[in-house]
Amino acid sequence: MIRERGLISVEQYMGLCNALYYATRDPLGAPGDFTTAPEISQMFGEIVGAALADCWLRAGAPADAAYVELGPGRGTLAADALKVLRQAGFAGEVHFVETSPVLRDVQRQLHPDAEWHEALIAIPEGKPLLLVANEFFDALPVRQLVATEQTPVKKESGAKDPGATPFKVVVDPEMRLKLRAALIELIDYHDEALAEHFAEGKLALESYKEYIELFARSLKETMESREGVAYLLRAAGFEIPPEQINLQPELRWKRGAPGAFGKTLL
Repeated sequence: MIRERGLISVEQYMGLCNALYYATRDPLGAPGDFTTAPEISQMFGEIVGAALADCWLRAGAPADAAYVELGPGRGTLAADALKVLRQAGFAGEVHFVETSPVLRDVQRQLHPDAEWHEALIAIPEGKPLLLVANEFFDALPVRQLVATEQTPVKKESGAKDPGATPFKVVVDPEMRLKLRAALIELIDYHDEALAEHFAEGKLALESYKEYIELFARSLKETMESREGVAYLLRAAGFEIPPEQINLQPELRWKRGAPGAFGKTLL
């Protein structure tokens, strides 16, 4: 992937490694690469079960509560915790968030009636959850940032790039959302201002075609100005003086034929 597409973020790299690692093996115990507390002593799971039972009882013992575990390993922790929960009267559903087909098969041996999900968002809504996540979050992909003079940027993984600069970035989904929100606000502002000018009799319009043409011209003039670009930069978290903004940035295609850009996107 790195050879074909260039640098990727640390978050992407960890996600790909995790997906391959956990999908192809049972990593726990002596034959594997590591072990966890539930595999060493049943006391760990029983203590977790007792804590959950206490919370469930103090909440009024809701009958529709469900036991949910993220990354349940071999299902050992769930077996020990549920043993105590069942003794306390809990009879709710069991849901596992597990993406590994290998580990799902192992878990199914202890929990044949459980339900499996690819993500937490797939858990049924509207019911109390007894949520367990043992040694789960420490294995999730992380977003690693590198401080620069401007604003933190994502750290990347890949082959050494002799042309790399301290400000080489990976397109961040959060950054794109901020940019998109700023563009929507800008479009709304131009639309409202133009409609107000027409309603107040300041602007002559003969057709919707002319309205749209003037709207596009107004937006184009803003986007081609340093003030307009500075507005978008501020929305994304960059405080750049207008005089430092380049209104004619160079398109540097790295590999293959040039992609669609500007009016060629339509």
